[in-house]
Amino acid sequence: MRHPLVSPVHSPHLAKMPPVYLCCGDQDALLPHTFSMAQALARVGVPVTVSVVQGADHEFLKVPGVVEGSAAEHARIAGWLHRQMPPAR
Repeated sequence: MRHPLVSPVHSPHLAKMPPVYLCCGDQDALLPHTFSMAQALARVGVPVTVSVVQGADHEFLKVPGVVEGSAAEHARIAGWLHRQMPPAR
């Protein structure tokens, strides 16, 4: 389906997005969709960071103590978010 509410990669408003961080496990069936979204965002000039976690599936961020690499991904996400924040006044 190409409706933007179902598949945001088809949104006519992608260029209005702020910088985006996409993460996915290399065992996730949706990994190709992550790459498609990253390409669509980059094509319209949105800064995009993609992180692919080895050995992880779709739910890996929900179990950081169980899936190797998920705790490190949480730290990468937090660091990326911190870098996106404006400097404190």
